[in-house]
Amino acid sequence: MTKALNELAGRSPKDSDNEIRGAIEQLLTHQNESVRAAADKALQQWSDVYKHKQEINRKYKGPGFVGPSNKVVADSTNLYVGQILLASWAGAWYAAKITALQADGKVTVKYRGWGDRTDVIARAQLQLAHDGVEQPNKPPSSESGDENPFEPQEISKVRIWKDKSGKYTIEAEFLALTNGNVKLKNKKDGRETTVPLSKLSDAEQAVAKQLGQK
Repeated sequence: MTKALNELAGRSPKDSDNEIRGAIEQLLTHQNESVRAAADKALQQWSDVYKHKQEINRKYKGPGFVGPSNKVVADSTNLYVGQILLASWAGAWYAAKITALQADGKVTVKYRGWGDRTDVIARAQLQLAHDGVEQPNKPPSSESGDENPFEPQEISKVRIWKDKSGKYTIEAEFLALTNGNVKLKNKKDGRETTVPLSKLSDAEQAVAKQLGQK
């Protein structure tokens, strides 16, 4: 079976054959891992739609940039923790996962493929994912409204901290917030530094205050 699938993957069909494509699709859930892998490779050759879906999902694993989807996230857009979308960083769009929804409307995201790097950003800096991107199951509470969507969520202490100008950044671990000063530990050299809370961007200040309450 694997040999036959490999042969199909090596062909260049001029016209889509629905019967062959359907047979290959059924093997995507085969119990044998080698058969599943061969079916995936073959179906990308026989189905442009499937090929596009696989390509876009590979891009969404990160860490490289992804083209914009142009699907605006408005104040009224229903978002949920775990959702995959696009986040703007330095003028480009990257795949990210929502880790928390803030009461002020901002969203905490974790960039995919970037390790522990997270960010708290405005909805204007987000776009919904492209069609075909695989999403985790939507929590029932996000549909029924039975649960408070602003319930505090875990925020990573390791993140890219930015100042108000956006020009100065540092990847560091949050240690403490004391007397209006944020104590950070540089991820590169392990050195500790203290930064006035007021010098950080509004989003970083919100994160520091939330972490400082724990």
